[in-house]
Amino acid sequence: MFFLLTTIILITIFEYNLIKTLTPEGRNYVVSLHNDYRSQLTQGKSANLSGQNMPTGKNIKQMSYSVDLENIAQQWADKCTYSHSGIYVYGECFSAFPAEYNESNCQF
Repeated sequence: MFFLLTTIILITIFEYNLIKTLTPEGRNYVVSLHNDYRSQLTQGKSANLSGQNMPTGKNIKQMSYSVDLENIAQQWADKCTYSHSGIYVYGECFSAFPAEYNESNCQF
């Protein structure tokens, strides 16, 4: 399930890069997928890589989408700076991956 969700999100991001904007429907779709997965975690219905169900989650709240945050993030991303923005109102998490993925250059 995690692999499927990750794949869907990556495809959505790829499509976003092609059209440079998410429609309200696209935003709702991504958030809905994310919240469905979070709901499965709260119920203990999400399997790990071994196929066993993970323990039930606690305090897992539903996510919502912020167009304001999207705009702030896009403005920072457009600067193409590999650092945190310095805007401490919102949490930030970023990482980088090689241009070509293969087992020799990507370890998890």
